[in-house]
Amino acid sequence: MVLSGTDCAELCSCKTDTVTNELTVDCRNVGVNAVPSDIPENVAILDLSFNNFRSVIDSEFSKFTELREVFLNDNSGLETLMYNSFSNNAKLEVINLDNTKIKTFSGLNCTNLRELHLKTDRLVTFDFDGFVASLLNNKAVNFFLEIGGQDLEEITTENLSSLMFPFFLTIDGASDSAMIDVTKILSKIPKTQDLIVKNTGKADLEFSFPFYDHLKNLYLINTDATNFLELRNDLLPVNLKKLTIRDSGLREISTEFLENFQELLVLDLANNSIENLECASLPVHRLIVERNPMKTACLKNMRDLEFFMAAGCDFAEVPFSREVTPMIVGSEMMRNQLKHLDGREMPESFKYFDVSGNPFVCDCEDSGHQSYVNGNVEILAGGLKSAYDHECTNVGESVLDVDLSGCESFETTELVTSESEVLRVVSLMARLRQVKWRLMKLLLRQHRRQLQCSNSVL
Repeated sequence: MVLSGTDCAELCSCKTDTVTNELTVDCRNVGVNAVPSDIPENVAILDLSFNNFRSVIDSEFSKFTELREVFLNDNSGLETLMYNSFSNNAKLEVINLDNTKIKTFSGLNCTNLRELHLKTDRLVTFDFDGFVASLLNNKAVNFFLEIGGQDLEEITTENLSSLMFPFFLTIDGASDSAMIDVTKILSKIPKTQDLIVKNTGKADLEFSFPFYDHLKNLYLINTDATNFLELRNDLLPVNLKKLTIRDSGLREISTEFLENFQELLVLDLANNSIENLECASLPVHRLIVERNPMKTACLKNMRDLEFFMAAGCDFAEVPFSREVTPMIVGSEMMRNQLKHLDGREMPESFKYFDVSGNPFVCDCEDSGHQSYVNGNVEILAGGLKSAYDHECTNVGESVLDVDLSGCESFETTELVTSESEVLRVVSLMARLRQVKWRLMKLLLRQHRRQLQCSNSVL
């Protein structure tokens, strides 16, 4: 239900959720520099973003006893936030201060806070000690914290106080001259489950303590991961379920390092400079190496692998097969250097394959593949058919339409009486399959035309 007139603030719009009965007041970009006095006191979600706030004084929001979320982001002049600005908002859970002018932050008196966003290029110092102290009486089930900016120099962690509820921390941006002791920060929030460090450029990431066992997902994106990759084994977060090291300029990653993570389910190494992935024994289900100049990947010790994502690499051959990765379900290998594909080598579990943008060359090397697909077209998964009938760059046809009847496309494991007879039979079978496949494609085209005609009539 949308409210207007005397039911809402003059400059704002109001809406009541028909399920929760919560009132949202939208005062975005209305030119105010303080909280409008006519905002209904029962507001639950208050959006004051893109305005002209310069400061928020103590208890400025006191009358809003139902307030649960407040958005002050993109007030480009906002530089002062008092410790008690939200001290009387007992239900307040979410505060967004992104893209403001705040330079230092040392916590807020907000007993029910669950989520804080403070990503701004003006932020220089985040006092993690003060932040932790302000939340010692907080009963959060989970806490989400996002901080950072291109001027961030220091995250203060000097005392021993810590918070003992699950944390999800993102550090997005830092000065090139900053030194960020990642594990010292985690010592303040030892139950952190997700840690994202990204866009920190040349900032020095330090790891002076062991990681805690609670950390399950670690993301290092567009950041210098050198110190992490050189950590002693006893300092590593060996219980990780997901490890992401993206956009970090990696040229290699050692088997010895990877094999520390024997609970890892997802390994994401996208957009680096890795040419070869060595044979690491890992229980991963999903491997992501897209946008690397990768030519080879040893997957034989990843027996549980289900998805292999390698778009934009330099593979000349498919690195998996029914013998190497018997559990694989799907793969993306668009824009590689594949010349041939053999469906006979693919695992029975295989359901999806995207190989678009590869320079396939169709010749007698594809005859076995062609015979296999023609003989199994009815039972092939839908997500495989376009890959298995890929276009040939050398003849302008798809691989199933190319006439390979003169090629040897069989293997014999028993004595035959006449080689010429076998060749004749195999050639005949291949021709029959081609005819069958072309008829199916013709019928499908006719069916589509009929549907189009029917739709145009309607």
